Amino acid sequence: MRKIFLLSFMIIAFSSFGQQLPIDEETKKITYTEVVDAPGSSKDDLYLRVKNLGITGTNVKADNKEEGTYVYTGQFGVKYPSPVKGMTHEGTVSYTFAVFLKDGKYKYVVTDLVHNSVKGNGGNLENTIPACNKYTLSMEGWAAIKNESDKYIKNLIQNFKSNMKGSAGDIPKNTNDW
Repeated sequence: MRKIFLLSFMIIAFSSFGQQLPIDEETKKITYTEVVDAPGSSKDDLYLRVKNLGITGTNVKADNKEEGTYVYTGQFGVKYPSPVKGMTHEGTVSYTFAVFLKDGKYKYVVTDLVHNSVKGNGGNLENTIPACNKYTLSMEGWAAIKNESDKYIKNLIQNFKSNMKGSAGDIPKNTNDW
């Protein structure tokens, strides 16, 4: 019995190893955030760059040019080991991406990461154990979901920041004289 307990502990510890997801001290939620300087860019220029990203439709939760606020929800697919060895499950992780704009800088906040699947909803990624319990979604699978999510969000942020560089003149205009 003692060996089983020790082995279980090692599996849980190993599957959680390396996960350094950023937790906000106040909200206790996974939160990726940064204030980025954009010298020489007005709030309106930055707003146009955000709009140029092409995020539209029902996923947009706030779009206020005057306040310099743009918020949308997104999701991405994840694959992870099932509790049955050799099999995998698939699900989605949803998130909220908020951008706040001022002259010469912007702030992004990515939060509200939640796993959903027809095989069992893990729930909020801040949880140590998935909401559907560790027998429906293994701890190895839960760790894989968190690791995939971290990689996806970091890549999303890198692409976002790259697209936010430049000047307002870089934004394509709708014109027929090309």
